[in-house]
Amino acid sequence: MSTPVIYIVGMPGSGKTTLAQKAAADLGWTQIDLDNLIEEQTQTTIAKLFAESEIRFRDAEETALRNMQVTSPTFISCGGGVVERAANREFLMNQQVIYLDCPLEVLWNRVKHDNNRPLLSAADLEKRKLNLIELYVRRQEWFKQVATLTIPVGDATLEEDTLVLEEAVNELLKAKNA
Repeated sequence: MSTPVIYIVGMPGSGKTTLAQKAAADLGWTQIDLDNLIEEQTQTTIAKLFAESEIRFRDAEETALRNMQVTSPTFISCGGGVVERAANREFLMNQQVIYLDCPLEVLWNRVKHDNNRPLLSAADLEKRKLNLIELYVRRQEWFKQVATLTIPVGDATLEEDTLVLEEAVNELLKAKNA
């Protein structure tokens, strides 16, 4: 039997890393943040990669996604834009993927003052919100396309959302072993 690997996808601010870290701690799994892995592999920050070229960042993201080696049950928190590339979507469609579907207003409240998100870093808040809406509209179908399961998050507490994620993982593992 293969090692369980669950990819977590969703918009910036949906809680991919936070929920995966908490669920990993609860379940005794490992959690890998794809953006952190890219920074380690490229020896630079995501912001600097984006400043040089979004294409260079997406190349690094695709390489990290495809070449990851895991030896224990693992959550992989993907960056919000992982679905921008068709090759990544094709890869994810052959994996166990949970899409964290978070309401736009919740996302906005979480990211509006975060300057560490290259595609949402406009100085003007109105422009930043328009950027978020554009990403949300463009990516929704892609997230649904790659998702094995979609779970609603953001309207509950961190503990409640984590419990929903853990239940989704159990559902995926049961279905895979059935």
